[in-house]
Amino acid sequence: MRTAHRLHTANVDVCASGLGTAPIQVVQYALALFEKDDRHRRIEPRAFERVYAVFDRDDHDSYFDALRVAKSLNGKLRSDSRQ
Repeated sequence: MRTAHRLHTANVDVCASGLGTAPIQVVQYALALFEKDDRHRRIEPRAFERVYAVFDRDDHDSYFDALRVAKSLNGKLRSDSRQ
């Protein structure tokens, strides 16, 4: 992902989902981090230009729901700098 989008390592923060490991939980956690904050990780609300939720397919029941929610959010959320 870093290579494909030409991101510097300083701009990438990998966070384990605080809500669980099911795909829909990973997407919900990414959304929650973007909209709110995480003071322990020094994450400010709406401070990101891009947010990625990465999960595997396996046999998760919520896989397609996670894809649908992520797709519905794509391009709709705006950071504080309106990006």
